Amino acid sequence: MKKMKYIIQLIILFCFNTSFMWAQNNIVNSALNITNSEFWGSSRVINTNVIIGSGAVLTITAKITIESNQTITIQNGGKLVLLGGTISNGNIIAESGSSLIINNNGVITLGSSNLFDIKSGAIYNLNRGSVNITP
Repeated sequence: MKKMKYIIQLIILFCFNTSFMWAQNNIVNSALNITNSEFWGSSRVINTNVIIGSGAVLTITAKITIESNQTITIQNGGKLVLLGGTISNGNIIAESGSSLIINNNGVITLGSSNLFDIKSGAIYNLNRGSVNITP
């Protein structure tokens, strides 16, 4: 009986640690709608479109990789703040009335086929950061 209890404890511990390791990979595959303030301070791979809604603020200080030509859209009243973090690949669209702020050496690096579209009426503040388009 004691041996069985030990085995059950090991199984529970293994299941907990496996789910913890999976969560640490930070791979986002489902549609992502940001509706409040969020802070991304750890690296992530994004396999879906990201929509930053009105009144929402997404602050990024980590390395974000967007796969499969997905798009980050900042809607009217939404804000994306890149503070020393990086965004690679994908498309960036800042709609009229939105804000895109790149500060503290934040970097957006896009390929030549990616879209970087700051609509008229959007706030674009590039203060000690950069946007790079690679061939």
